[in-house]
Amino acid sequence: MKFSLRRLSVSPWIIFGAALVYRLAVLYLVWHRMPPSQPNVWYGYETGRIAAAIASGEGFSSPLLPLKTGPTAFLCPIYPYLLAGIFKMGGVYSIKSHVIAQILNCLFVALTVFPIYAIALRTFGIGVAVFASWLWVILPTALHMPIAYVWDTSLFTLCFALLFLATLALRGERRFYVWGLYGLLWSVCAMINATCLSVFPFFMAWLIGEARTRRVRWIWPASAALLVFSAGVTPWTIRNYLVFGRFVPVRSAFGMQLWEGNNPFAVDADSLSMTAIFNRTEAQKYQRVGEIAYMRELQTEAVAFMRSHPRETFHRILRRIGKFWFGATDRPNNTWSGDPLYLKALVVSNVLFVLLGFLGAAKLWRSRSPRFPPYWIVLLVFPLVYYLTATFVRYRFTIDPILTVLASNGVASALVWLRSRAEATPNSPPR
Repeated sequence: MKFSLRRLSVSPWIIFGAALVYRLAVLYLVWHRMPPSQPNVWYGYETGRIAAAIASGEGFSSPLLPLKTGPTAFLCPIYPYLLAGIFKMGGVYSIKSHVIAQILNCLFVALTVFPIYAIALRTFGIGVAVFASWLWVILPTALHMPIAYVWDTSLFTLCFALLFLATLALRGERRFYVWGLYGLLWSVCAMINATCLSVFPFFMAWLIGEARTRRVRWIWPASAALLVFSAGVTPWTIRNYLVFGRFVPVRSAFGMQLWEGNNPFAVDADSLSMTAIFNRTEAQKYQRVGEIAYMRELQTEAVAFMRSHPRETFHRILRRIGKFWFGATDRPNNTWSGDPLYLKALVVSNVLFVLLGFLGAAKLWRSRSPRFPPYWIVLLVFPLVYYLTATFVRYRFTIDPILTVLASNGVASALVWLRSRAEATPNSPPR
């Protein structure tokens, strides 16, 4: 059977293959050019430390280098355990383990092509679906993140895109087991990164509203989703209670994150370098007073600062909003950061990407599509916690697949407008 080039180019499997090969090729070039002393320096930070503790038989503990601080709830469990498995195979903090982790990140980002394609196809049609998928292949952040960061970023982005797709697909669904699988997916995503829970009640409210509009029974299906979700996160919550003697639902680090952007010494709206992750004095204090007491103290200081400095807090929130949407990089890979032309192109492309994304969202809203609420929930609700705490480029990357779909719709809308303008303009009379 003969396949035309056009038929190949619209296949999500071909696009996935192109995305994966492209990232692996760049990963090879980065490692080939990187000095031997560079690849293994503190990658993963607290993620790597917890994974090293697990791999060494110490359990989920000690997120700070080089102190032994005991059991922790600093992070959600899934990715540290995944990284610990890599350490078991390739060695703790070895170059082999680092390469395996980055290859997996590239795979996660490449797999995100499939939910992007399905989301766009369900909302806008085949043309936008193909364009959005290829845009994801070449998107600078989607190339940078899996290679520059050994965190949960790439896996969480894939899972969040699947959550968004599942939310769209569940609209009007009646079957209990499908709602149960939806709750299971939420629990898995929450155990990767709890930030997704900020949109959980809004997605559920939209689904319930759609079910009521369609006169579909929703109480028992929604209850099934909530029950399965609760069953998925409860074991980790019980573990935290047994370890700390108090209720810690998923993570304990919110106090530190709030303090990062809300203290008298914060620079550029955050001060991560002054926390226990990097500051030896703070790390020793963390070890001495314990994780929960340390986080609670930082949260109290942050809240006190916000109350006593409302104007400064407001200005910092505005700066973080700008950084969240228009920041191009906060820790560029050493191989790329020395090229100012590359960085300028990155900034311009990122601004264009975000503006097109909001244009696509506006067009979706104006079309009165019944599917527009989840898109706007992501754009308006998901970033709120980062506006209040601290933000980095990798935090927005989680919603970049949805933004990619919207930006593709923005491009399609712009092309339609230009075509209509060209058709409406009469031909100029000959001179």
